[in-house]
Amino acid sequence: MHFDTSHSEPSGSPDTSPKALPTSDLRTLGLFHSLANEDRERVLSLAEPLRQPAGSILLKKGDSDRDLYIVLSGTLVPFLTGKNGLDEVVLGTIGPGSIIGEFAFLDAAPRSASVRATSDCEVLRLPYEALGALPDGDRIIGDMKGTLASQVVQRTRNTNEAVVAGLEKELEHQQRQNEFGHFLIYTISIFLVAMVLFYVVAEDVVEDVYEARFAWQGLLMLALPSLITIRLLNIPLDQLGIRKQGLWSSLREASLICLGLTLVACLVIYLLPASGQNSADTAAAEGATVDTWFLFHYFFHSIFQELGARGLIQGLFRRFLDDRTGHRSVFLTSVVFSVLHLAFGLDAVLVTFFGSLAFGYFYLRSGNLAGVSLLHYYLGCAASMMVLL
Repeated sequence: MHFDTSHSEPSGSPDTSPKALPTSDLRTLGLFHSLANEDRERVLSLAEPLRQPAGSILLKKGDSDRDLYIVLSGTLVPFLTGKNGLDEVVLGTIGPGSIIGEFAFLDAAPRSASVRATSDCEVLRLPYEALGALPDGDRIIGDMKGTLASQVVQRTRNTNEAVVAGLEKELEHQQRQNEFGHFLIYTISIFLVAMVLFYVVAEDVVEDVYEARFAWQGLLMLALPSLITIRLLNIPLDQLGIRKQGLWSSLREASLICLGLTLVACLVIYLLPASGQNSADTAAAEGATVDTWFLFHYFFHSIFQELGARGLIQGLFRRFLDDRTGHRSVFLTSVVFSVLHLAFGLDAVLVTFFGSLAFGYFYLRSGNLAGVSLLHYYLGCAASMMVLL
């Protein structure tokens, strides 16, 4: 059955209804291309014009006739009805110039679907038995079948391609659902880790939450579900921000930001020398220091944090939310990442939230972890240095 939805319209016309097929165009239909002029006229002389009011049934599923129909005007729809007689599935739309009933014409099988007019229609019926009764009727029918067969093959190929595309889309949707399930489990896992770390601190098991050993233990507890998620979702490195594209531009921009912040800090210290010196003396008296080991291990700590926060969490939020602008993924990542710092206190949660917003938008710009990791490391060290001021 031919489900043709194409028709020509005047450019800029607001009328979207199918245009009637002019009678003069009947002779140019592909159905008659293989017929000699004399045979074509004999076939058309048998055509019976029919009017189908809107809502009427032209063909019923299971009918055994082999007549062929040409739509002159109006629209019809092929459909199937469920076993309960109520559920209905529309298979397409048929417009002027379309052929209806070619499968039964070709193989004498019962009608595979019903056809109903959705508007007032005009069709031409070519009765199979009358065609066969013509002189050389079998030859004429054979020629028409040859033409129809080639058209049916092409339409079947197009239909198969559409079905395959639909199946691929459905499989992609199912895969996305499975991936989201894994991501949900991962998110729950890291929240559980955050709560465990928080209660460990609350029970005074850890005296100094800023101790390097505690920081690495917490990071490793978060790294395990992250690595499992990366493996389950088969996420390539470039989607985690580990790639050459944007590498140098992100490092250059991060370096310029760090340089600018350094100049601002120096200017503030210069303008407030007394206050800065008093603070430094007080910090020194209290034994506040930032050792080389901290600066060394925090560099790698910053990279791992950004891999999890920006490369994994923010990237997955953008993917599952189809977040083209990235605003929602940056905000949600900032919420998740800040909650992971509960063990360090409410002030750390707030600082982490706003810092994560800045890091998230910086990462959106380049999509590379190098620059945002450098910026994270610089600001973390700067915050530690402020203890001495």
